Amino acid sequence: NNVIDNQNRRRKKISYYRFAPAAACIIFFICIGLFSHNIYYTPVSYVSLDVNPSIEITLNRFDKVIETTAFNTEGKTILSALQLKNYNYNDAVKAIVDSITEQGYIADSGLVAVPLQTNLADKESKMRTTWEEGVLSVISGHHLTAQIEVISVDSQTVSDAHAQDLS
Repeated sequence: NNVIDNQNRRRKKISYYRFAPAAACIIFFICIGLFSHNIYYTPVSYVSLDVNPSIEITLNRFDKVIETTAFNTEGKTILSALQLKNYNYNDAVKAIVDSITEQGYIADSGLVAVPLQTNLADKESKMRTTWEEGVLSVISGHHLTAQIEVISVDSQTVSDAHAQDLS
């Protein structure tokens, strides 16, 4: 009788241990998923496009758009027609500027201001060049000669602007 009881107890213990590797794998993949989600959706750069539509895009460390914000009615109109989430910022800038130009917001010989803030200093000069070239190519494609100013701003300037509901 004792032998049977010992065998039953051993089977119960073994049956619990049998699920331990599967449970560890599930916990591991949940942790990896949460970690990856945090990395992907952590903002590292903010780029605004100020013509009359005032639009800001938030980028992650992989140069993907994770959020778009319109700071006026015209900006909301432009963004409502575009689905930019998860776009590379090169494609996003072209889509935004193309839409703004087609709707007549960029005047010939006008000014396009592009404030840029990033936590990654090594990417700042590349982003400045990319934005300037991207805006220039789209504007030139529409046969306009607007002036483009891509400027770097610090995180305090971005915070102050957001507090005033500005890009």
